[in-house]
Amino acid sequence: MKRSSIFWGSIIVLLGAVLLANNLKIVSVNLWSFFWPMLVILLGVWFLLVPNWKKKSVDTIQSTIPLQETTSAEVTFHHGAGRLEVNGSARPGELINGWFTGGVTSEIHRNAGFTALKLQTPADFAFDGPWPTGSHGYEWVVGLTPEVPLKLIFKTGASESIFDLSGLKVTGLTVDTGASSTEITLPANAGLTTAEIKSGVASVKIHVPAGVGARIHVQSGLSGLNIDTSRFVRDGEYYISNDFGTAVNKIELSVEMGVGSVEIN
Repeated sequence: MKRSSIFWGSIIVLLGAVLLANNLKIVSVNLWSFFWPMLVILLGVWFLLVPNWKKKSVDTIQSTIPLQETTSAEVTFHHGAGRLEVNGSARPGELINGWFTGGVTSEIHRNAGFTALKLQTPADFAFDGPWPTGSHGYEWVVGLTPEVPLKLIFKTGASESIFDLSGLKVTGLTVDTGASSTEITLPANAGLTTAEIKSGVASVKIHVPAGVGARIHVQSGLSGLNIDTSRFVRDGEYYISNDFGTAVNKIELSVEMGVGSVEIN
């Protein structure tokens, strides 16, 4: 049984006992005045004990998934609190090659040359905070194949993410992140790449490699926006590089920010 289920089950039992005691008038004191302090104490105990429970079973595992007959792939990352690093370091014949501290679950489907792969952090806790694997959270370092076109989807939580996609053939990129720090180096030789970045409370840095044209659209709330306007010239709602129309490799980039900072160069 999951420990989170045990914890919240205990809270429900405690609440039921308080309600029953009041209804049956078993005691004459106001039990509600004891219930809320007890709830706070139990939450404190939960946060103290969870790291110790999890540390006993935390391992770093290495996982390799072969390319086989793949001619194109979609890879989805569901990553919680911690650190996620992705690059193009997979070896010939590998779709991915990664090291996963805190564990990973994977789901893969292959069909007529197309491969869909989903990587996800295990979920056995009531809160997706930084404590499941100690002070650093889930730490993944994942190398992807540079051999075939890729569509990448990242869904991250309270994490530090570093995506070096410069050597990959990424044709589609989606990043949906929460309270995080994210640094992305976009592809240098992938033809046309369509990228969409959405974030809540975050710091996002995006690097467009030299020689790659870009058209950038930014929607921001309470965000600090810093775009290299010597390279990307403002044209209405867009920032466009002078070589966008003629560049062999180009980026269509959309950024939607809540609170935070955006830097594009």
